Amino acid sequence: MSHRKDAISGTISIGSAQLINAALSVVRTKAVAVVLGPEGIGLIGYWTSTKNLMSAVGSMGLGIAGVREIGGAQGEEQKTAQLNLRLYGAALAILTCVLTILFSPVLDELTGLEFMNAAAFAFLGFCASLSILFSAFSVELRAMGDIRQVALVTIITSIVATIITLLAAFTRPELLKYTALLLPALTPAILAAYFVVRRSGWLPTELDRLSVLPYFISFFRIGFPVMATAIVGLATALAIRSHVVFVGGLELLGLYVAIAMISERLFEVLTKTLTTEYYPRLTRTLMLKNNRETANLIDTQVDLTSKTGVVLIAALGLFSTQILTFLFSDDFLSAMLALQVY
Repeated sequence: MSHRKDAISGTISIGSAQLINAALSVVRTKAVAVVLGPEGIGLIGYWTSTKNLMSAVGSMGLGIAGVREIGGAQGEEQKTAQLNLRLYGAALAILTCVLTILFSPVLDELTGLEFMNAAAFAFLGFCASLSILFSAFSVELRAMGDIRQVALVTIITSIVATIITLLAAFTRPELLKYTALLLPALTPAILAAYFVVRRSGWLPTELDRLSVLPYFISFFRIGFPVMATAIVGLATALAIRSHVVFVGGLELLGLYVAIAMISERLFEVLTKTLTTEYYPRLTRTLMLKNNRETANLIDTQVDLTSKTGVVLIAALGLFSTQILTFLFSDDFLSAMLALQVY
């Protein structure tokens, strides 16, 4: 019973935050779609795919590795794992940012797209580094069971992003394509760092520096397979979007992104709601080697996932036209049939 109660409590906390975030993202997406149109949505979609690929490569599977190391440790060992996770995340973020800026001219030459110049790659590298920092701090909050703080970060981030997006839409529309990527990375990184540092400080002086390298190796060993898997999926998505751009330009890509964005947002709400609290709890249960509790936990999560997923998928199938016009505009109606199939 405790497993089900805890699972439902955690799911409600993070699920409520995700619903608020989804509702506010409707406002942000609508502003961008009306002001910039399909071409602007296409540009943001291409930049987002590129940034996500950079983040996946740079993070080295930090999310899974961090939860595994912190959730599986106890006492001082857990504290040391937390501190090393912060160092590891900061090192990866800095390395990602520096390497992207250094190689941005090379990437510009390889891409051959007008809107993917050296400055764009440098900007996306900076956004990717912020995403890696957020991953490091949010992993620690999740692993320690601070699901409410993770939810609070999500809500505050969404509110800040919505306010600035609307201000840009009414005053400086040309900034929308930048705020759409920068704000979702910058704000959560700052907030998550604040919650973590407020609770346990940054780097206590008693940290044994000699313990850093073994932990870095352990993080990499666990995270590398996750990173490799993520890269395959993200690289494929970027390749598809590149093909769409070459065939029909950014406007066609904008219609494609509109279809994918609705489905991905639905999937994101579902997965984050059901896994943010679940994975750290499963890790701790597995470390105790209690097969019965592990089985109960998995059964509870499967039950919650199936019931929630059926409702959301049915809603998408029944109201795809209304969702498309409500989220974007009439300019995107030609993508309606594809959305229903998708």
